[in-house]
Amino acid sequence: ENYIISPKIKIDSKYQKAQLEWYVGAYNSSYFKEHYSVYVYSGSEELTKENIKEKLADKSISQQLHNETLSTYEFILKTAWVDKKFIDKDIQIIFVHTDISDGHWIKIDDVALYGYLPDEETGETPPIEQEVVLGDWNGNGSYTLIDLIQYRLYMVNPTQISAELLARVDLTKDGKLSLVDLIAARKLLVGLPIV
Repeated sequence: ENYIISPKIKIDSKYQKAQLEWYVGAYNSSYFKEHYSVYVYSGSEELTKENIKEKLADKSISQQLHNETLSTYEFILKTAWVDKKFIDKDIQIIFVHTDISDGHWIKIDDVALYGYLPDEETGETPPIEQEVVLGDWNGNGSYTLIDLIQYRLYMVNPTQISAELLARVDLTKDGKLSLVDLIAARKLLVGLPIV
């Protein structure tokens, strides 16, 4: 078994709900099936190779958020709700890669934990608004090489995109995507001015 264990984090008590999100993909999963699970843990005892199975099985201090056998190589966005009992507690997020196929691997990226505030009028919990990040194709709140690759893919095979996405990725602000936006995206990645 392979483990990724986050540092301790705390979901502030002002939030009514919390949701974990991440991207995941597997190597050659059309032939080899890769299994993984995701947990949240709030126990005070440090997790070790010797005690982790026991601690993650204790439902008073842990919750299994997700359990899946991967069947595709491409990165897929996954989300899971964190139980309310973990709000205002120190928690850790744990990814467990188990039942591996001949030493193959999975990739996990862009892990984020979002808090939801209660809406005073309706009692619903809308998501916290994220700052719009220029060039952010996948909407994860950051601009990386993956987003630059998406510009190139779009230039090769243009598709229809939403007005919201266009507002983020149209770096020239001319209402369309062109080679000029791709050049600007390359500059943006290395920190050069795009105009």
